[in-house]
Amino acid sequence: MDGIARAVDAVGVDHVGLGSDVGGASRNAWPDDTDFPVVVRLLRQKGFSAEEIGKLVGGDYVRVFNASVRTA
Repeated sequence: MDGIARAVDAVGVDHVGLGSDVGGASRNAWPDDTDFPVVVRLLRQKGFSAEEIGKLVGGDYVRVFNASVRTA
């Protein structure tokens, strides 16, 4: 959660997103998506609002995806 908070501090919550696709990373942040509710709870404990968490866990992806589809 500290890394996520640092990323949000660096570029803003509208530019950070979490996903299960780690793109071949050598170390996964969590073993599978069954831990996703824990991630959400930890984000809440870290002080993120419900709106910010919504952006982080999918809202930003949907916003960027929809924008790219409109321009394609």
